[in-house]
Amino acid sequence: MKKTVSWKNSNGQEITVVAELVTSRTRNADGHKVTGSCCEIEVAASVDGVVVGTGRPRNRRDLPPGYKAVIGRLALDNERYKLVMAAIAELEASPEWLRKIADLKAAVEGDEWYRRHTEKMKKAMSE
Repeated sequence: MKKTVSWKNSNGQEITVVAELVTSRTRNADGHKVTGSCCEIEVAASVDGVVVGTGRPRNRRDLPPGYKAVIGRLALDNERYKLVMAAIAELEASPEWLRKIADLKAAVEGDEWYRRHTEKMKKAMSE
């Protein structure tokens, strides 16, 4: 699934931010192509087709008034920031992403149970 936010800047350059939900990835394992499942959100910003940054927008306080965040070397004003974050929110509402979050929560709960059990056993053994 892919979401795109595009606009032209004051110089007439085409600015595009693409957010994509990646559910499978092919890797090179010692010459063998191996495809595995994953669930990641990739964000890339480009100006006239040249990538100027990747990753989610990062808030910065040292930007000029009216600007809120950056993706690499691309500064986002408040309006564009909201559009990009809305595109990312749409991807985060997908069933694949929600399943990933549920799996992560279950793993954390399992780790917490194991930690509590270990502490209980250490306490019992020390008495």
